[in-house]
Amino acid sequence: MAVQDVDENYNGCWCQKSNGEQVAPHNSEFSMYQTCRTKPLPGAEPPVNETAINEHECLGPWVKTNGFGVGERSIGPVNSRSDCIAKVRTDCPGFDLANMAVDESGTGCWCQKSEGNIVTTRENTAAAYQTCRVTALPGAAGA
Repeated sequence: MAVQDVDENYNGCWCQKSNGEQVAPHNSEFSMYQTCRTKPLPGAEPPVNETAINEHECLGPWVKTNGFGVGERSIGPVNSRSDCIAKVRTDCPGFDLANMAVDESGTGCWCQKSEGNIVTTRENTAAAYQTCRVTALPGAAGA
């Protein structure tokens, strides 16, 4: 996690450990500091009410799986993971996952729906595709 002083004239930045806790419950409107998660919690997607570091990042890790293909939608070629994430967010309302080839060959990008499932529960280390969450689970805190 990173913490930065809200006063931009000071520009201090500190590293902190979350000890497995969510960041959101510790935010306060009265704090002089801002905190964000710089890495997902080990072995799991971050809590659904935490946001990505920026609009070109997932809410959790890229996971080797093609287990969410039912009802998927192709949105064409992209140049990178970041492009795929951005395209899913803008072109696929109602979809919460981005999917593309592990080796990024062909760079096809797919919008997929988790149907409320956690991406890591469908990990398949032999999969030729990778999937990540791009929006919070519907109905979750912060969604």
